[in-house]
Amino acid sequence: MLFIGCWGFVLNLGAPFYSVYVLRELPLSMGGLTLLTTLSTLGGLVALPSWGVLSDRFGNKPVLMTCAFLWSVVALISWLFVGPQRYGHLFLNYFVVGATTAGFQLCQFNLMVKMIPTRSKAPYISVFLALTSLLTALGPVLGGKVLTSLPHDFGTFLGQPLLRFHVVFLVSLVFCLLSIHLLEQLKEPAERPLREMVRVMRTMRQFNPVLGLISVAQVIFTPRRLSRFAEDSLRTIRRQTADITEVGEELVGHGLRTIKQPFSREKDDHPDEETKLRQ
Repeated sequence: MLFIGCWGFVLNLGAPFYSVYVLRELPLSMGGLTLLTTLSTLGGLVALPSWGVLSDRFGNKPVLMTCAFLWSVVALISWLFVGPQRYGHLFLNYFVVGATTAGFQLCQFNLMVKMIPTRSKAPYISVFLALTSLLTALGPVLGGKVLTSLPHDFGTFLGQPLLRFHVVFLVSLVFCLLSIHLLEQLKEPAERPLREMVRVMRTMRQFNPVLGLISVAQVIFTPRRLSRFAEDSLRTIRRQTADITEVGEELVGHGLRTIKQPFSREKDDHPDEETKLRQ
């Protein structure tokens, strides 16, 4: 919970302003920004099956740490060297970051559900979502204030203007890298070493991006795979809906018990008129 909250806070110091920078400072139109966003989504679709295989084999924590590290490093390098005359690498950046984002989002919730005690599922999920959402929402507010308080121009870097956007982006991503250390303190049951997973990733057949593209194409263009994908999606939605319903019922039940208790005490302290007449 602490890691996800801190990650969401520091990441959103700069991430919401990527699009602002692209449209204001780079010679890209809304169509270019749409292409970047599409590449991010495509990267997630390509890499998601591989992250699923890795998380089943090595655990959620190693995959989460790997995705967070790759996300931070790739974005840090990309935004550091971007400028009006040098922005073509952003297309690769959005694709890679989209791929790591998919693995990050896949494992963060799975790890949380795996670690919490069964009896404390409802209160823990409620507190987890409330605190992490609050911290994530505070990130853009603080990032916007810092961005507007800085001077627009900080000089040049490798022939490209160094702007206040670069400063905010780099500070945000450096803190993202530092926040990964919080995750190292967590011990996931049956997790396998991170080094072993990285070693397997180098030769892993399922981690081949070309095979990921083939898998996406099969899902889109093959009726059987599309039907199977729809069934798996419906099964996942039903399972998640059941978990949310269980949490809601437990919260509502707890609230009703809390409301009923004062009334029962009041009824005992102040007998109704019928009871008085009988006496």
